[in-house]
Amino acid sequence: MRAVTPAADAPDAPEAIGPARLVDAVSLDIAGDSPTAFDPDLRVFTGDLVRAHGLPLDEDAFAAGRGQSFAEMGEAAIDALVPADRPVDLLIQVFAAPDVQPGRATSVHLSAHCPGRPFAFALCEQGTAGAFSALRLVPTYLVSGGFSRALVLVMEQAALHYRPPAGTPVPDRHTAVGLLCERGSGLALAPAGATTAGTPEEAAGQATAAWRRAPTSSPAPLLLFGAGLEDAVGPPDAEVLRARRRSPYTGLWSALVQTLPRLRAERRTLLAVDYDPLLGHLDMLWVAPR
Repeated sequence: MRAVTPAADAPDAPEAIGPARLVDAVSLDIAGDSPTAFDPDLRVFTGDLVRAHGLPLDEDAFAAGRGQSFAEMGEAAIDALVPADRPVDLLIQVFAAPDVQPGRATSVHLSAHCPGRPFAFALCEQGTAGAFSALRLVPTYLVSGGFSRALVLVMEQAALHYRPPAGTPVPDRHTAVGLLCERGSGLALAPAGATTAGTPEEAAGQATAAWRRAPTSSPAPLLLFGAGLEDAVGPPDAEVLRARRRSPYTGLWSALVQTLPRLRAERRTLLAVDYDPLLGHLDMLWVAPR
């Protein structure tokens, strides 16, 4: 599902692929845990998940009922972003950490909750690359006559019911981000490279090179680093924005949501970059007013 595109082969500036434009977005931090975290099937699923890897279960997490449901989180994002009179045709759910309701087909549930009952599916096991992959897929659907509006839901919940290996990114909160795209006017989205890097420093170097390849403009493009690049150094002449730490899969997109009013007001272009230190994925996306 993830096609590797070296940054040097990607557009030098925001050249939107297809008709997709970002028209609205929301980022929600969800307080508390879901009652479904007490479902006994969660223990069965988690035990099967980790047995082959020799990882111990987190008994405290089971006893306390920690964790959130992607179905409930996604419902909140849909309610905040999709009015009944503007239905959606496509819904892509993106996640990395397991849900506390592993037996539920969450994307199907969210389709039933979403105005328009959109065609829906999920992307997982891509780490930080998942949301970038979803945004690369959206234009391939919107270019057809049957799809005009798409919703990408990026979600992470903070409870793992097993003890992960050292260095595994674990969120410190439950967060749902909704990115609403449609044909027509809005912010153009253009992939700027989907490749690999061995270290955060190498990833930052590739991001700097991509930022410098952009045509000269005033004001200069912003550079947004995700949580995987929290300590990376950007170009000294760029304004570098940073996602919050401990939100490995939604932090970049939450920061983008916060920055959208500025992009629109200043007619400013932004290069969004994230790096997955475990998988080595490096992904970049131009966001620009049109």
